[in-house]
Amino acid sequence: MTRKRIFKIFLYVVLGVTAILFALYGYTYYLFTYAYTPEKPVTAVAGYIQPETAIRHTTFTACNWKAISSYYSNEASKYKQDKNHFKMFVKQHYNNNNYTDSGYVTFRFIINCKGLAGAYQVYKNSLNLRPQPFNEAIVNQLLQITSSYNKWRPSYKNQTAHDAYTHLTYKIENGQITNIMP
Repeated sequence: MTRKRIFKIFLYVVLGVTAILFALYGYTYYLFTYAYTPEKPVTAVAGYIQPETAIRHTTFTACNWKAISSYYSNEASKYKQDKNHFKMFVKQHYNNNNYTDSGYVTFRFIINCKGLAGAYQVYKNSLNLRPQPFNEAIVNQLLQITSSYNKWRPSYKNQTAHDAYTHLTYKIENGQITNIMP
């Protein structure tokens, strides 16, 4: 092989690798700049609860509707006592009236700076985490139990109480509550 031929092969390899690198760079630039940009401008934080559409919002007031922190930025416990106290409260008040439903019922709500809860949203899913209808009697009973519990701890930041989003998920199997998360 001549030097000229080796140089051509080397030049083609370098040009090929350069073209591949430019293509990867262009694709990456597209992904980070345009592919996942929302079509509408984002006007609220993820998980925002609209006060107008929330359940039981008329008797509830947040201390500051514009500054509600996310559940994952709060301290570990949302209960004044502990989770076991809440589980016992639920166990005392829940009546399985021969329900046969299975799945998850999740309540997202706000605990305000005074430790009061309100502005509930309900999500109902199967055990496979797909949306499904639930017996409304179960959902209403769980909403009544959750909203009647009055031992919530407000979230604190720099020793100041503030509003915070939170959530509870009830795992139900054949009408029985088998777990309360988180």
